Amino acid sequence: MPMNEKRCVITGLGLVCAIGNDTEECFESALNGKSGITDVKSFDTSACYSHKGAEVSSTNEQLAKGRYDRTTALGIKAAGEALADAGIDTDSEGASDIGVILGSCIAGAACVEKYYNAKVNGGKGDIDDLKAMPASVIAGNVADYYNAGGITANIVNACAAGTLSVAMAIDLIRGGKGEIFLAGGCDSFSSLAYAGFHALRALAPSDCSPFNHSDGITLGEGAGVLVVESYEHAVKRGAKIYCDVLGSGVSSDAYHITAPRPDGEGQMSVITRAVKNSGLKFTDIEYVNAHGTGTAKNDESEFLSLNTVFADNKDLSVSSTKSMTGHCLGAAGAIEAVLTVKALKEGRKT
Repeated sequence: MPMNEKRCVITGLGLVCAIGNDTEECFESALNGKSGITDVKSFDTSACYSHKGAEVSSTNEQLAKGRYDRTTALGIKAAGEALADAGIDTDSEGASDIGVILGSCIAGAACVEKYYNAKVNGGKGDIDDLKAMPASVIAGNVADYYNAGGITANIVNACAAGTLSVAMAIDLIRGGKGEIFLAGGCDSFSSLAYAGFHALRALAPSDCSPFNHSDGITLGEGAGVLVVESYEHAVKRGAKIYCDVLGSGVSSDAYHITAPRPDGEGQMSVITRAVKNSGLKFTDIEYVNAHGTGTAKNDESEFLSLNTVFADNKDLSVSSTKSMTGHCLGAAGAIEAVLTVKALKEGRKT
């Protein structure tokens, strides 16, 4: 990290997905290899070649008192845990300074399904379901729920959305636009998303197995949220600090609408940028939580990229937690960020 850039740290973690209802439960499940992948329960998959998914057991009522669509409710659940973990009282005056940056991929797709099905079956359809569809409402709803009055934004950039939200929060802090942010991602399970990946023949017929069988993904749902703040702000309020965030990188393959470049050029450029921005050496990296979707095209290009970039790092450990959480779309990177921070803090490699 350049000397003139503001130091940014993680002070709170929140997580809900198929392997647990909070960060500690999810982390222990990951360490013990406990999978959240089961047969899909929320809709009928009898006409599909795959029947597997990684769904959260909690209902909307349990997540956020039933007041919000499921994607927002998952975000509210994870954000609440992150705030509590960071020791932040959302009823205090300081909450007005907190910004909210959340990523999502399909946002309120389940609400659109509900509205459409009601209309098709002769009903009127609830207009509130349509209002819950855009990703743009998620961060605003989470901010409103916790009285957060800082900058709010939603990142919609497929499965990079949750990770990019953390990077954006850091950029805003270093740019003087705020001192503390809730950053992460959330997405819920829906038959619409399932049907899309099914049509692409991208779903694994059984539990996904990244870097092993690589015969497809297993869709999941959940939310991961981190409290990101400037080091000075964290010290001033006496917060515990999990770790620094030293560097990030963004690239675009501009190769294909769904497939990565086979030569891994885009992946290698973004990994290189992140490491160089951090001020670390490639041999300093001990663990990578890989994208590891379980598709042949991703696993081949990502394996090539990591092998190439970290060719001189013989102590590097790599894993994909999607083998347990499923691919949670816009929440994926944020969920993996939370698990990675826990692994770093606990000295464990999930």
